[in-house]
Amino acid sequence: MNRLPSDDDIVEFLADAARPSERPPLQEPLPATLPSRFEERRRWATTALAVFGVAELVAALLAGAGACWATWPPLVRAAFLVVGVAVAHCGGTLAERRDAPLLAHFLYCLGSAIFLGGVGALFVDVDAARRRELWANALPPAALLVFATAQASRSRSLHFFATAALVAGLAFDDGSRVFFGFRFANAALVCCALGEYWAWRRRSLSVATVYLGVCAWTFVALCSSVLAFDVRALASLGVFGLFLRWFGATFRSAFGATFGVFIAFSSLGLAAFPYFWGVSNGVSPSGATFGAAVAAAFFGVFSTRLIFDGARQNVVQFAIAIAVFACWLVAHTGVATFSFAENRWSLAPPTTAALAFGTLLLNLRTQPSADAPRSTPVVPWDAPTDDREFDDLFDAESRAGSQTPRLFPVLESLDAIWERVEVGGRFPAYVASVLGQTVALVAFANSCRTLF
Repeated sequence: MNRLPSDDDIVEFLADAARPSERPPLQEPLPATLPSRFEERRRWATTALAVFGVAELVAALLAGAGACWATWPPLVRAAFLVVGVAVAHCGGTLAERRDAPLLAHFLYCLGSAIFLGGVGALFVDVDAARRRELWANALPPAALLVFATAQASRSRSLHFFATAALVAGLAFDDGSRVFFGFRFANAALVCCALGEYWAWRRRSLSVATVYLGVCAWTFVALCSSVLAFDVRALASLGVFGLFLRWFGATFRSAFGATFGVFIAFSSLGLAAFPYFWGVSNGVSPSGATFGAAVAAAFFGVFSTRLIFDGARQNVVQFAIAIAVFACWLVAHTGVATFSFAENRWSLAPPTTAALAFGTLLLNLRTQPSADAPRSTPVVPWDAPTDDREFDDLFDAESRAGSQTPRLFPVLESLDAIWERVEVGGRFPAYVASVLGQTVALVAFANSCRTLF
């Protein structure tokens, strides 16, 4: 016969129930990642619905504007486009601050699409010949403005729009549009080099690959016309060398990165000869000598950096820097000696390079030991957390770059300069590029021939 529970048994049972830690769990606890995954998926789903809603609203507004486009005066068209660009970029900035990256990237691309589409739509009611002329005048600066916005943002998607705009500008460019003395193809090559550096900083292989295609298209545009082997051609070769440097670094290709450094270094060294400045039309002998002296100063700084950084972690780079610098010094001294009777300032370029090299060398001698790392090293890869025995060329370069003594505050590595610019000037540069787009729309609406 079963015994009925007494009051003591009930009290003991309640006491055991109040101590759950002493009882084995009935089931395994749920992983802590499930709620976070659910929240992440719910956030992305909500953002996707918001993107579709914004797209439907914008499509409706553009359809209504297209129906009345022919009756609107130019300033009203420009005002409509300016408001659309400003609202899209302001919304993208707000979405990025509220941790909605998908919506932010969509709004950034929407603003660029409205700007580029608006530039084309401003000239749709003009005859075909005049329309192509206006597009050839407007698309190159518009492409540069979109690239500036992409470079100042954190959006990979915006770089795809920038590359499309550069390709469109190259397709419509007839070679007559000049920016600060250079053709648009030269400016596009500079954009490719900066885009590769952005891709390396963000570790984006897709952006780096797209800029490779744009660079190939740019070289086709450059080779389609007769080029003089002057300082402008050397500047293009130097920019292409920097492009190869960062493209090789992105894909971890030591050969490509080293070859790019060699091209950039050699181009800068050739630009220090007054002959290549004199080939250009309108450059006086004194102006050619001054330009060569400035290039020689940069060559001295560049060679110093390559020699000392190469001695720390890249034997090939060290050998290339020593060989190129020695050949350059012998050749420049000979040219300056034979030209001294005709031009008393022919010794200025090698003297300037020697002074720059000696000043930086003296500064290095007075710096603390290179074994002590800097207070705020800028290392884009994971070299400091890895073992040294597993370092490849780029990990070793990052490790050495974080320990290399400073030459001057304004002559640190490109990574340190970019870090300061990105922290303090990225958002102002982004705002300035968007304001430039609004100014461009107003200028193009008034059929302005030149923007900058």
